[in-house]
Amino acid sequence: MPIVLIMVLFSFNSCKKKATLPNCSAKRQVFRNLVNHQGTVFYYRQYNKFAVSIDTLIKDNIDTHINGLPCELPKEFQIEGKRVVLNGKLEKFNDGENFFETLGGEQLYFLKIDKITTP
Repeated sequence: MPIVLIMVLFSFNSCKKKATLPNCSAKRQVFRNLVNHQGTVFYYRQYNKFAVSIDTLIKDNIDTHINGLPCELPKEFQIEGKRVVLNGKLEKFNDGENFFETLGGEQLYFLKIDKITTP
């Protein structure tokens, strides 16, 4: 009986969705251009990499959190809570790209960074 229980537990673990990072060079539809837009760096645990929480792009909306997942955030900006100023694009993920479901109120986009500085 204990062997059956162990096998059942392993089978549930093998069904867990694994994060795959988006193809950095894929063509995507632009959601929003960012020009001197501020955000906060955080560590996105599902992807095992740093991302940027974009200060709200929707006026007077406190319920929506827009997060940008870049291919590679420059090393000097990989500090949780670091405030940044971005120029670049938020792009919608393509169908078939494997990313985790987002929580209610969270919108996740691919973040293409042209320029990043501190405020």
